[in-house]
Amino acid sequence: MNHWLDEKLAWLVVAERQQKLENRRLLNTFGAMRDNWAFTTHLALKLSDWLIATGERLRMRYEKTAPVSTWLGNGKFAR
Repeated sequence: MNHWLDEKLAWLVVAERQQKLENRRLLNTFGAMRDNWAFTTHLALKLSDWLIATGERLRMRYEKTAPVSTWLGNGKFAR
């Protein structure tokens, strides 16, 4: 009867190891996804900075050639 207990214990150990392995796989997958999100977020921030800078350059160029209002030409802003 002892061999039945040994077999049952062996199956429990295998199931426990498989569960630990699955948990590690999930953590590794999550870590890879987090790294991917960090790269994507960094890229999005760089793109937004570039778009803002480009918009500012275009606005400055446009304001130098054709002021929209007399207030802009005089530099009298409400502060």
